[in-house]
Amino acid sequence: MTDSSQEDRDRVGIELRYITRFHDWDPNPEIVSAIAEWHIRAVAAARAEVWVPGMAGSPDLAVQEVLSRFYSHHIKTAIGRLTAESSDLKLQLLTAIGSLNFYATGAVDGGARASAALRSLLVSAMEDRHAHHLDHDSHPRSPNGMGWHHSA
Repeated sequence: MTDSSQEDRDRVGIELRYITRFHDWDPNPEIVSAIAEWHIRAVAAARAEVWVPGMAGSPDLAVQEVLSRFYSHHIKTAIGRLTAESSDLKLQLLTAIGSLNFYATGAVDGGARASAALRSLLVSAMEDRHAHHLDHDSHPRSPNGMGWHHSA
């Protein structure tokens, strides 16, 4: 373990204790250490996924422009996906609220409306899971196994 990684772990541990001080939670040092370790690894993994071999830190303006476009493309894609997911979740919430309102008025239908709403939510969840697997499996992998790819 390098001094800088130990410094990072110490910093994360201090920040964790600071943000939890008003929440009646006093974790033992092993828990703080485990959370700090997880955080350091998660940040390292995230950084590894956005790394472009041979280009990071280049002073060349053309390389900086390419990286800017690369990141912009991925950010726009992520925002589009999150916007679509948010719309789907709002629709599902409205469906569930409609069902609750129906039953709150004292209406009785033998649970047909609730069953239809649950089926809709379960089908949507299965489609999301299937789409996630298809999307995840369809992207070409880089030689180092990371998830970056390019489009022609």
